[in-house]
Amino acid sequence: MSRYWEFSLPVAISCTFITNVFTFAPIYYLFVVTGRVMLGRWGEVGGFDAFSAKLRNVTEGDAGFFEGIWHRLVGILDTFGLPLFVGYLPWATGLALLAYTMTSRIARNRTPD
Repeated sequence: MSRYWEFSLPVAISCTFITNVFTFAPIYYLFVVTGRVMLGRWGEVGGFDAFSAKLRNVTEGDAGFFEGIWHRLVGILDTFGLPLFVGYLPWATGLALLAYTMTSRIARNRTPD
């Protein structure tokens, strides 16, 4: 296996566990607010408490595991939809470029010539 394709568990954990059960509400709120601003929907930008209450209503339910995941996904899309997806784009793109630049620079500095 080439040394350029080796798997790094710490990097994988740090990149994928940023959104978890404790952080997804503030992160989704940031995405929705960003999306509403980008779409020019300034009047729809509400506080975190209102967003949190809507999110709580969407994510509650007694369905089975897979059915519950589907129900929550459809509920989130139905409630927040376009602003959520428009709002995540600048954050995802910007942070991905930043992460790539940083890890690339670190990897180049750590590899012997």
